[in-house]
Amino acid sequence: MESVPLNEIVDHLRKALADRYTIEREIGSGGMATVYLAEDLKHHRKVAIKVLRADLAATLGPERFLREIEIAAQLHHPHILPLYDSGEADGFLYYVMPYVEGLSLRDKLAKEGELPIGDAVRIVRDVVDALTEAHAHGVVHRDIKPENILLRGRHALVTDFGVAKAVSEATGREQVTTAGVALGTPAYMAPEQAAADPHLDHRVDIYAVGAVAYELLTGRPVFMGTTPQMILSAHVTEAPQPVTKHRDTVPPVLEQLVLRCLEKKPADRFQSAEELLPQLETLTTPSGGMTPTETQPVRAATSGLRRRGWVRMALLAVAVGVVIAGAVAFGRWVRPGATGSRHPRTAIAVLPFDNIGGDPESEYFSAGITEDILAHLSKSTDIKVVRATQYAGNAVSMRGVGQELGVTTVLSGSVRQSGDDVRVVAQLVDTDTDETIWAETYDRKLESIFVIQTEIASNITEAMGTVLVTDAAGVEGPTADLEAYRLFLRARFLRSQRSLESVTQAVDLFEQAIARDSSFAEAWAGLAETWVLVPVYAYATFDEALPRVLEAADGALALDPDLAAARTARGLALIMMAYDFDEGVREARRAVELDPGYAKAHHWLGIALAFQSNLEEALPYLERAAELEPLSLIIHGDLARFAFFAGREEQAIAEFDKTIALDPRFAVAHIRSAEIYRLMGRHDVEAKRLERWNALLEVPAYRPGSIEAAFLAGGPEAMYRVLLQPSEWRTSEHAYHRAAWLVALGEHDAAIDVLTEEVAGRGQAAVMLTVSTSLAPLRGDPRFEALVEEVYGP
Repeated sequence: MESVPLNEIVDHLRKALADRYTIEREIGSGGMATVYLAEDLKHHRKVAIKVLRADLAATLGPERFLREIEIAAQLHHPHILPLYDSGEADGFLYYVMPYVEGLSLRDKLAKEGELPIGDAVRIVRDVVDALTEAHAHGVVHRDIKPENILLRGRHALVTDFGVAKAVSEATGREQVTTAGVALGTPAYMAPEQAAADPHLDHRVDIYAVGAVAYELLTGRPVFMGTTPQMILSAHVTEAPQPVTKHRDTVPPVLEQLVLRCLEKKPADRFQSAEELLPQLETLTTPSGGMTPTETQPVRAATSGLRRRGWVRMALLAVAVGVVIAGAVAFGRWVRPGATGSRHPRTAIAVLPFDNIGGDPESEYFSAGITEDILAHLSKSTDIKVVRATQYAGNAVSMRGVGQELGVTTVLSGSVRQSGDDVRVVAQLVDTDTDETIWAETYDRKLESIFVIQTEIASNITEAMGTVLVTDAAGVEGPTADLEAYRLFLRARFLRSQRSLESVTQAVDLFEQAIARDSSFAEAWAGLAETWVLVPVYAYATFDEALPRVLEAADGALALDPDLAAARTARGLALIMMAYDFDEGVREARRAVELDPGYAKAHHWLGIALAFQSNLEEALPYLERAAELEPLSLIIHGDLARFAFFAGREEQAIAEFDKTIALDPRFAVAHIRSAEIYRLMGRHDVEAKRLERWNALLEVPAYRPGSIEAAFLAGGPEAMYRVLLQPSEWRTSEHAYHRAAWLVALGEHDAAIDVLTEEVAGRGQAAVMLTVSTSLAPLRGDPRFEALVEEVYGP
């Protein structure tokens, strides 16, 4: 078949597979196979078909090859590209995998050279995670290399599991064959593999991981040569150069890990992927931070509270929160090896724990753990706890996080869930030195995690010389129903995304959780907080939402009168939807007293006071909320708006700029900042912000480009005429701005008509009557003053 022209081979292949696959085009080739993009006719999906080279296929007996491929096809793991199918057709040996759009690791290296340290560690961790699964099933890859690692989003997928093994078993060859087929790739082959040792085991994959990591960190292979034989000889006889010779910023602990993988003797390497994985997970922080070798993790005791079947995921989050709360208790540390030396730690940022499994469906679980850690730490009045969720998925410098957020310590970590097994890695980093102060890995069964939480918390807090939890033995989880807690975590995660679809789904999931366990107070509170948002994001009126908020909040408070989240939601609803300002502010103040570290309580008390025009009292609460959640878009947006109404023009501009810099897609910031530029007479900036706001809406209110075009053609008046045209997009926020645009045009009667409708429907614009500078020209008009009296009382 080798003498047949290439186009004829492809035609031949198309015919051979025509009953199952439609071959579209070649998308790659390598030493053993050519890869084609194809359509799976049965399942109507794109696939990648790898067809073994003709000279190799001609020498293989298909039975042995397909049997080995079938073994590899049993692997199921988030970081393993699965094998869909394999077979023999008219002399072609092939196997079929999903078609993944994106780069291979080789493509990324060719484009970028050496990678950021955090990205390199994360990719290697994913590869080792895949190897842990494969080795547990007796499958050795034998050809780990950048070409066999695909990148999808932030995660790596290993492909071609079992292929080299299948070829070697079918042919009895482990080295370069007479046909020129390398069973393995010289740049990544372990010495025993290069020497054609017939007794290879999984440790050849550990060596290859080291070779890949070396290249990711330095931008060059471990050994180079002009021929494959020279490279293979170097693997057997030469010592690798230190990683830091080529890149001196690589931390020593990471260099040591890579070089241990590259030891010549298999017995000197990590002995399994399972042994290597926790080392990588400890290194995996958003900055690629490293754990010093002298770090001494706290031992976990194994006796204590009686087991309870409900705990599982809920208690995992509580346990980890207690562990880490103890680790940062009262902001003081004793550094290992520095007897009696204490360093004050007064502020800590909590970064989102990374979802190691890579399954988007599990993101809510790691997010839930982060939330519970924040909730636990925020109860301490001796440390400043900062939410840093906007760093999710980003490689960042811990030093940079400290400077940006004004903290001295950063907590980061990762969560990996597989069935009933959970691994949590947590570490604290000094932002001045980028040095890891404390780190620990927790491997637990879900049902047993809470059994030892008291002992872990006691050990750590005792080491810190204080006690954060006074009676951990009395702590119980929020629900006895595991599935109810799963629904709660997912609902809370969706609500944080603040879109029409996510808020609507969150309401449904909270209600499902309550249906399973009506005594689940946190779920009732979560539902109340979500119904507060529904009029803003999901097209319900405040009149419709009010009874739902109060029902849910009262349900939560009947179960737990000290639940700050329920009091916060109830307070804001009473103010915004019932115009009961006195009772609403009392509820909000009570929430701040119950949980001083709860950013939402400060935020909503701040806007409640602002709606009453108590701006000087409101702004400190909004500023405190921004300190607690410095990356919250809505908090910075509200602080900017009310700072402007208080006459703090520079602060308002800075806060709006910060909000838009954090997320340029946050539409609310654009329309609200447009308002202050209008009031400042900066109509050119106003037009750009309004155009951007319109473009970002899920359903744009106006024809794209029409707002800015109107301004350029006829100035602000023409622009407001376009904005006042009928549109399909209507919310209470929009109604407020319509009234403001009418005021800007001098059409006060029409503006009062809009506001009258808002007051009657208990819309958001109603609580802006006395505080808004935009509406100030209406003051003194009897009709406007009547509206103010209706909302605020005589």
